[in-house]
Amino acid sequence: AGAVGAVLCGEGNLWKLTMPELPLISRAGQHANSVAFHTAKSATTYQQLLDRSAALAAALRMRMR
Repeated sequence: AGAVGAVLCGEGNLWKLTMPELPLISRAGQHANSVAFHTAKSATTYQQLLDRSAALAAALRMRMR
């Protein structure tokens, strides 16, 4: 898998960039159901972190349009 990014170029044009998946993201996916961290009140899995990261990235991409 890979990531897709966008770069804003002159005159408002967007260029799509395809990048390889970062090793950190790949490793998190391999341990999706494992707890990444926990507090006194809750635990967060790597999958939850990946989902939140993807949602944030999508929101940022929407803002670039």
